[in-house]
Amino acid sequence: MLGCWETPEQVLRTMEKVRAAGVDVMTFGQYTRPSKWHMHVSEYITPEAFEQYHVLGMDVGFRYVASGPYRGHHTKQVNSTSRP
Repeated sequence: MLGCWETPEQVLRTMEKVRAAGVDVMTFGQYTRPSKWHMHVSEYITPEAFEQYHVLGMDVGFRYVASGPYRGHHTKQVNSTSRP
């Protein structure tokens, strides 16, 4: 989930570590505050930024990356690609 005070550099570093651990699939979605008792959304990620994370994930070597402003039970496939 993005929008929790992370930086693009932190996201990239995390992708690299996760991929190095042998993970083939990465998903990115928008954090939404489920109630007033949960942390605030730090920012709403733009569609362009989600697309950039998709491209970066594929460049890092993931076989499948889903990246878009979906959340939890409303998940749908957005900007996804699979490599053979």
